[in-house]
Amino acid sequence: MNSHAGQPLSTAAFNALTHPDVPTQNQWQFAVIGDTEDVRPVNEQMIADMKNRPLAFAVHVGDISSHGDEDALQQVKTLFAPLPFPTYYLPGNNDLVYDETLEIKTPAPYQRIIDERLYYSIDYRQAHIVLLDNSYRRFGFPDEELAWLKEDLDKNTQPLTFLFFHRPLNVPGQQLFGDDETPNSREQNTKFEELIAGYNISHIFNGHIHIPFSYTLNEIPVTVTGGGGALPQDILGGADAALFHYYVVTVNESQNTASYSLERIDFE
Repeated sequence: MNSHAGQPLSTAAFNALTHPDVPTQNQWQFAVIGDTEDVRPVNEQMIADMKNRPLAFAVHVGDISSHGDEDALQQVKTLFAPLPFPTYYLPGNNDLVYDETLEIKTPAPYQRIIDERLYYSIDYRQAHIVLLDNSYRRFGFPDEELAWLKEDLDKNTQPLTFLFFHRPLNVPGQQLFGDDETPNSREQNTKFEELIAGYNISHIFNGHIHIPFSYTLNEIPVTVTGGGGALPQDILGGADAALFHYYVVTVNESQNTASYSLERIDFE
């Protein structure tokens, strides 16, 4: 499937490629998973569960691999490939590798194995799906990405707009345990927050932290879902949060409006 940055795939074209059992009337679903960090035993359970649901697509919010290894990236991609619907990916910080010549981390293996695009969007029915890259804490959201995002959101006419990126912003409690930013990325985060404030963003989905929790970013609902297989970080959420999981988002549509709900699917 070829969708290009700034050129969302048409609903008709996208529908033709999705699972034939997806509801076609007023309701449809998609999955969100993050932080598989290679292939783990629980992933087979998750894939089996997804196969039994009428999902239109899945979104992986990064940290596909644990160290940016090409073999690990390919193994995860191969694991998801038999699903009867598309999986869309974005890079996480663990999907980057250090380039000694450039003296920076790069997503080169991710782009070779997963997708050459680092940010792009698609339209599906009444939803606009925007996948972004803030994986490298040295840069955060680069200016060229923010310029593309503004252009993309200016063109968007869908009732629902969902943003996906790996590292969550302004996490509650970060004043106690520290944030995951640099001076430059903090500046870029401010630009990002100011930019999206001018649009009707329905929900933000992130990974990076290996527990499920929700909060708001400037009144926008945020869901963190980093339980795709990596070791749960129960030090942050306690034993009740130390679980593997992914989310199913159910979209309900009417003539000119749409609403949605979230269900967390847990695994031992």
